[in-house]
Amino acid sequence: MLLDHPAVVGVLNEILSHQQLAGPEAYGFRFDHTFCSQLREGEHNFDRAHGGGGLWSFRGNSHIYQMQPGRVHSGLTRVAWELEPIAYGEGTHFASGSHKSAIARPAEVSGEGQSGRLFDSYECPAGSCVIFTESVCHKGVPAGPSGRLTLFTCYDTVASVWAHPDRVPPACVIKAMPPLRQSLFRQVWHGMGDGDTINRYWSPANSRALL
Repeated sequence: MLLDHPAVVGVLNEILSHQQLAGPEAYGFRFDHTFCSQLREGEHNFDRAHGGGGLWSFRGNSHIYQMQPGRVHSGLTRVAWELEPIAYGEGTHFASGSHKSAIARPAEVSGEGQSGRLFDSYECPAGSCVIFTESVCHKGVPAGPSGRLTLFTCYDTVASVWAHPDRVPPACVIKAMPPLRQSLFRQVWHGMGDGDTINRYWSPANSRALL
C-alpha cells in the first residue's frame, strides 16, 4: 500500500512522471526496487557520501537530473519511509543543491564519518517519508538511541531501470494488485501510438522480470 501512497504519488507526478504514459490505469513512473534497513544505536549503513554533481555524474542512465523552465525532472527518486521517530541529525544527511552542481564531489566530504557544514538533515515522527533524487550527495549516519527502521523504495521513469530485475515481486503477487498499482511493475520501454504500442499496462508478458 505504501508503493502508491497518495502523498508519494502527488510528489512523483510533479518531479518524475512522464504524464503521456499516465492515465486511470497507469502511472507515469515505475517501481525500481526497495529494501528495508534496521539499525541499532550506533550502527550505520552507506556512511560514505555518494551522489552529487548531478549535471555530469552518471551520464546516460537513470541517475540523470534535468532542469526545465518552471519544473524539474529528478530521475531515479528515493522515498525513505521512517518507521521510527527520527531526531534531528539522525536521518540521512544531504548536501543541498549538489544534484545541480557541475563539479566533482570534493574529496573532503567523501570519506566515512564526514559531515560538517555542507550537510543538512531532518527530524520527523514515525510514519513520515523523505523524498529525494538519488543525484543529490547524501550519506547515512549512526542511528540514535531508539535505533532506526527505514523502508527505502526507489522509483524511475517508465523507460529507465537501475536495479536488477529480480528485485521485484513474483507475478502472482502483482496480479493480486489493482491495475493502477500493477502498472508500477511493467516492462521498461516507452513506445508511441496507442494500445499495446505504448507502455500503459502491466501483463505477465510485459513484465520487467523478462529483462
